[in-house]
Amino acid sequence: MKLITLITIFIFSLSENNKIIGLWQSLDTEKTKYLDFKTGGNLFEIDKEETKKKPYNMDDKSINIRQDNGSFSELPYYFSGDTLIIQKIDKGKIVKEKYIKRAISL
Repeated sequence: MKLITLITIFIFSLSENNKIIGLWQSLDTEKTKYLDFKTGGNLFEIDKEETKKKPYNMDDKSINIRQDNGSFSELPYYFSGDTLIIQKIDKGKIVKEKYIKRAISL
């Protein structure tokens, strides 16, 4: 019985991590931003002016993103329905960035 429980928890954690894979569009009306999480551990941050490729890995509920200067940013995240919410600290305040998953149209 314990083995079945452990297997279930493992499969659930894998599916939760795979849920983040794909293209996400910010819900910020002032500055639209896209995040494209790839399975190989690469993240593409897409703004109007530029696209940045950054390596990332995931813990239970945080995303560790390697920055341009070699340091890591540990960003807590969670899902609210179909919305990805990433929390950051900016000037001493907690900022929640909200993203909705988008399909790529070719």
